[in-house]
Amino acid sequence: MSAPRLAPPLPLTGPIPAAAALWGDGFSDDGLHDLWAVRDWDGCSSDEYILLFPRLIPRAGEVPPALRTHVETCVAVRAWRLSRLEDRGVPTFRSRLPELDDAGRRHADWFADDNAVTCLLRRVGLLRTAPERVAAERAILHGLDALLAELQADRVPAWDEDVGLLLAFGAGIHPAYLWPEAAAMPARGVAAGWLGHLDRGRTALMPLVVAEYVLDAFGDGTADRQLLDLTGGTANLATLLRAARRRVAGHDPAVRLSPDTTTLADFFAGRTRRPLALGLET
Repeated sequence: MSAPRLAPPLPLTGPIPAAAALWGDGFSDDGLHDLWAVRDWDGCSSDEYILLFPRLIPRAGEVPPALRTHVETCVAVRAWRLSRLEDRGVPTFRSRLPELDDAGRRHADWFADDNAVTCLLRRVGLLRTAPERVAAERAILHGLDALLAELQADRVPAWDEDVGLLLAFGAGIHPAYLWPEAAAMPARGVAAGWLGHLDRGRTALMPLVVAEYVLDAFGDGTADRQLLDLTGGTANLATLLRAARRRVAGHDPAVRLSPDTTTLADFFAGRTRRPLALGLET
């Protein structure tokens, strides 16, 4: 079984990684014309997989090859990341990982929090990742690996909201592309995937569909507790609600959540940061 190469983090050189760019630039306005304009997967970038393009919804039981490849890369990169965050080594996989020799470099296309300075601080022990964060990374990897094993066997599991939320949050894919049933609640899938982009350290514009869902689901803090947990519970709730109100009012706010790492200086000063929590059982 192939496994991603366990090489040291690479400094960012050359073209700017996708994760360093502002997510949602150019398509955060949710224009209905734009959603219907995408006719095939070649016209859809991987950053747009979380948006629901009606023409791309397959028949039940079908798995678009582009999405399977995307999940394979996601699992390989997350495995590389987990091996760097803890000393347990690469876990045992149910799925077949691709020969992704450049997993370390591809990591920079997914996660925006590992620039050269961050990598150096972590390697010399001046930066640490909270145990809760490592556990969350392990849970996401475990769940996506189990799902990928089913997809590689040409099977789509029965529709399950928890698995759909994991796919959206962990891999940035709208669950309706695997389970047409999820098309009945498109906004929740987009919101979960958008939160996943923030969870990977990215700065993202807030689409209007996400803003409206955040106000409906988090306005009283109880309507969608599971999705709220993905934001770290109430830790980032004020930030999300403020951004949602600005978006509905016609502004275009860019959102970034607090990093989940702690330097020794923060620790001794008593300024440890609360990590994002994962509200899924996988």
